[in-house]
Amino acid sequence: PVGQQAVRTLDIGSIIGFALVMAGLFALSGLFVGKFFNRIEDWYTRLRGGASLDEVPAEIQRSVLNYSVVSALMTFLMWNLAGITYLILNLFSSEGSVAYAIRFFGGVVGVGGVLTTPIHYFIIDQVWREVIAVFFPQGELSRIKSFRLPVLGRLLIVFLLIGLWPLGLMASLSFQRAGLLVTSAYPQAILDNLFILQIFLVATSLLASVGLAVFVTGSIVRPLREMQSAMSRVEQNDLNTQVTVTSNDELGYLGERFNQMTAGLRQGE
Repeated sequence: PVGQQAVRTLDIGSIIGFALVMAGLFALSGLFVGKFFNRIEDWYTRLRGGASLDEVPAEIQRSVLNYSVVSALMTFLMWNLAGITYLILNLFSSEGSVAYAIRFFGGVVGVGGVLTTPIHYFIIDQVWREVIAVFFPQGELSRIKSFRLPVLGRLLIVFLLIGLWPLGLMASLSFQRAGLLVTSAYPQAILDNLFILQIFLVATSLLASVGLAVFVTGSIVRPLREMQSAMSRVEQNDLNTQVTVTSNDELGYLGERFNQMTAGLRQGE
């Protein structure tokens, strides 16, 4: 709060400036990820055109499996750069203060970066599985060393972001505003500010919860449903059944072992 105002007034120039800085940083991120992606796209086109899988270097296969986490880390890095940029600008601004600059940095990184990075990862992880299936049509993702996020890790991230993250922010903000109430000449402005922040956190947490629930449960439920369907076909003596393996977590491991099992049954006949 500023004086009797519950929130600091933002002029159009500040909003446009923030949007331009973020757009520039994410464009820079896109250039880096684009270079990382171009090598994959080249081999993706070759494979779709009939090239042999044996020709694909292990480095490219590893890049395919790591693409989601690399993209998400670049997103988090850009949020940090945006926070640092505005931290410096606020420190040298005539209207800024050290406390406000630090709060702004914490808001950009602690809210924008922490919230959007896992959502970005889970979205890319789902979309990217079609590409993984082209590079690993037989599964066997475990033979390539790469980043691995287990199912427990996915669920833990969801729990932290939905359960602890908003509660921690709300507790921190409430404690800070309670301290200001003691010395402020305008306590109502501080209470109004706290109410606005709480509404913002509740709305943001709700949207994040829905997004995370959709993409995380999808990454778990879809492979299980495919496995269930494949087991039903094996029960009907269809030993040519295979499941598509597009992750290197526990579900991917089960898919690989299922395919090995059906291959063994075919050889045994």
